[in-house]
Amino acid sequence: MASSSSSSSSPLSRTSPRPSRSPLFTPIQEHQREGEEDSNIESAATTTHRHNPTPLHPTPESTASTAPKKRHSSNGPDDTDLSVSCNLCRPSSCDKITIVPVDSAAKFSPAIFKSIFSSIRKSPRSSTSSASPAPAPAPAANREEEWKLAVAELSHKLLMASRRRDEAVLEVSRLKTSMSDLEKKLSNLETYCHSLRSSMNPSPPPPTVVEPFLRAVSEARAAVKHLSRSVAAQLRQSGGGGKVLDRIAGNLQPYEVKVSLTKNPKSLLYYLEALLNRAFYEDMEAPGFERGGCEAGELDPVRKSEANRRAYEALKGLTWDEVLNKGTRHYSEGFSRFCDRKMSEIASSTLGWNKSWPEGLLQAFFGGAKWVWLVHLLSRSVHPAVGVLRVEKGRRFEGDFMEDVVVGGDRGRRGAASEVRIMVAPGFYLGGGVVKCRVLCGSQSSVVREIGA
Repeated sequence: MASSSSSSSSPLSRTSPRPSRSPLFTPIQEHQREGEEDSNIESAATTTHRHNPTPLHPTPESTASTAPKKRHSSNGPDDTDLSVSCNLCRPSSCDKITIVPVDSAAKFSPAIFKSIFSSIRKSPRSSTSSASPAPAPAPAANREEEWKLAVAELSHKLLMASRRRDEAVLEVSRLKTSMSDLEKKLSNLETYCHSLRSSMNPSPPPPTVVEPFLRAVSEARAAVKHLSRSVAAQLRQSGGGGKVLDRIAGNLQPYEVKVSLTKNPKSLLYYLEALLNRAFYEDMEAPGFERGGCEAGELDPVRKSEANRRAYEALKGLTWDEVLNKGTRHYSEGFSRFCDRKMSEIASSTLGWNKSWPEGLLQAFFGGAKWVWLVHLLSRSVHPAVGVLRVEKGRRFEGDFMEDVVVGGDRGRRGAASEVRIMVAPGFYLGGGVVKCRVLCGSQSSVVREIGA
């Protein structure tokens, strides 16, 4: 019993003293460890770490006690000598880490732990390394609703943009139509202004047109005068004329004169010449001497003038013999129609001639018709065309525009009281100049004395 009691008391006696510290494991003060870590960081480049191997077999002293070691705490000054067991170096059936409390009198404050934990919370790696699950994504229904709203808004904007585009296209089309109308109106206005300016201030025709025109007018007047003499001679040969003379008297009735082949034949020639010129130059301003006729050739004024000048050059050398051989139609279709129409008018209306024309009379008619046609061509070889100057009976004589056919008469004595009896030959407005018309002037009392009853 004594032995047993001694044996039982021996373990109790062993537990009373402080357990012996292992020579291989020493207690690590927390503040000393943190200070050493800071110093080790500074001297890491020069100092190498030395690892003491952990003994695999316990020493005889350590095997004496097989009971697990327990942490003892006391209120004495040796509280800082508490030990920390590491399961990484010495595996054990229970993994544990003993945290040594920090002495309040130590040099290091707990602020360093706060900074470490705050840096860990702020670090982006903490979210990835955390074992807590990630926040759940937004519900698919909310996303679908957002997409629908965005698509609806874009569709509305596209619709409004399409409407504005259509309105802009329509406005552009209206502007184009308005611009086209304005261009047409402006073109018409320019044409009207140009024609008005030309009529008010006509440019003088070139000398290449003036000289041939004056020559053609002179030749035409001479040819018509020759035709009037040929007609008077034919009337004398036919024994007084009869119906022809009556027709001439009827045409001169508006002028209140009576004609006679025996009394004052010279005055009869003036009136007969006036009747022939009136028939030849009637409708001269119309194309081809056709009243209400249309332009058969070129419409462009420049090309039309050139065409008329070429026609003049082709016909000015035409002779009677060439006409007898080939006819007028062979040389000019327009000239042939003009000759046929004027011969019919003179024969039926002016003279009342129902007989065949002798060759001499036909040749005289051809001369007058040819030069009147050439005057017509030259008058239309410039743009604007040459105007015709005509005066009526009873008009006061104006020397700037008229020429009295009675050369050496008592025109000076009559002076301002003279008036036009009849126009013998028309005149022309040629550019800025005037080709005077030929008139027969006098009082009504002198008409009876000159013509006779």
